Amino acid sequence: EVSEKDLKQQLRAMGLTMGWKDALKSLVRQGLVTSRIEEDPDIKWKKEEYYGWVEGSSVPESMWSRPNAVHKLSWNYTYRGSLSCGTTLTEIHGSIREISGGRNVQLVDFDYNQPSLGSDCPKEIINSLVRSIVRDMRDAPSSFERSASSDIAFRSNDDSHELDQIQTILTVAKPGLDCMGVQASEVEDDLALGLMELYDIVDRSVLDQVIQEHKLNMDGLFKDSDFLEAGQFAGAEAIVTLQKACMGNKNILKAKMISVNSNVILWSAIAKNEGRTIDAQEVVDVILSQ
Repeated sequence: EVSEKDLKQQLRAMGLTMGWKDALKSLVRQGLVTSRIEEDPDIKWKKEEYYGWVEGSSVPESMWSRPNAVHKLSWNYTYRGSLSCGTTLTEIHGSIREISGGRNVQLVDFDYNQPSLGSDCPKEIINSLVRSIVRDMRDAPSSFERSASSDIAFRSNDDSHELDQIQTILTVAKPGLDCMGVQASEVEDDLALGLMELYDIVDRSVLDQVIQEHKLNMDGLFKDSDFLEAGQFAGAEAIVTLQKACMGNKNILKAKMISVNSNVILWSAIAKNEGRTIDAQEVVDVILSQ
């Protein structure tokens, strides 16, 4: 039997950061692995999950041979004059990334200005969008390139000792829209996914429970101090805030890590791009390269 925390650390050391939880849940559903939850006697909301093999069981052969290439399509759209159906769709921006086998690699960035989707509703757009991407990739593979890379400024605290001690973080999406109308909450999961290579991530449900139990002052102003207090109760050593903005027709994505104990900014990153919305993975790549 092994705790989920220890299992995550072992898998991370082996470079297996993607898909392990879904695979584990599948084994539990098939009755091959047992699962139990143990509550912390001192902290009500803190729980640890333990897993163990059922005696005599083993990983099914079909799971080893199953195709595991997974691609994630992210996209946003702009209507002329309205966000409802029945008006002209003016722009579509998005990306396709491979997220299998521990990877999170952007394969394609796409921008369609004045696309021929007319007044389609959002649920009808996706099929047309996929057909357009496939057609463009098939007809002009040599010229189908991703948009210009973002300009990213990264600054790290000179004292690296405290940064080295960080193991668990809380990600926070702050209010704000970029020039494409995209908010930080839409890319927060991508940020957390990328940072899982370095840190344990506090689950959002835990944060909501902490806020409720401790009656923290979340009044809509979203001060960093409020989230630092929540992060402390949730067992995080640092919070990572993410915020979108539009300045001078440039899309902005700002990220920073703040220590829960010292309130010091351990690092900050500001990404700018004039042509498209900014992918959180671009910031993650810079962080991982430091």
